[in-house]
Amino acid sequence: MTPTELVLNAVTAIFINFDADSAQQLLADGYIQHNPGVPTGAAPILGFIPGLKESGIKLDIHRTITDGNLVAMHTTYQNAQAFGAPTLVGFDVYRVENGKVVEHWDNLQVPSAPNPSGHSMVDGATEVTDLDTSG
Repeated sequence: MTPTELVLNAVTAIFINFDADSAQQLLADGYIQHNPGVPTGAAPILGFIPGLKESGIKLDIHRTITDGNLVAMHTTYQNAQAFGAPTLVGFDVYRVENGKVVEHWDNLQVPSAPNPSGHSMVDGATEVTDLDTSG
């Protein structure tokens, strides 16, 4: 699996299918969590899955960007009271190593009104089309 596929499968297992068995296969035991509200390790993440399912949380993935073994995702969580608000826009970065998700950073924010140019926190292009211009 590519890093992108691995992260998409892990996020789907945790937040869409609520499948702890599948998630366990994709997370390293020593999974490092940088969110101060979530303990580090795979076990705490797996332990949250039943509560996430019960909460009715819904996840929309807007963009996924991969650079080597780092995968960034831009997301919106609905029914996200478990994380502090009904709706949150998220930016997650995952590090993959040896076929497992080994590390995670995130930032979650209540959606704001469109900016002065009229753009929301999630609109815009969802695919990179100018890959030949990257360094």
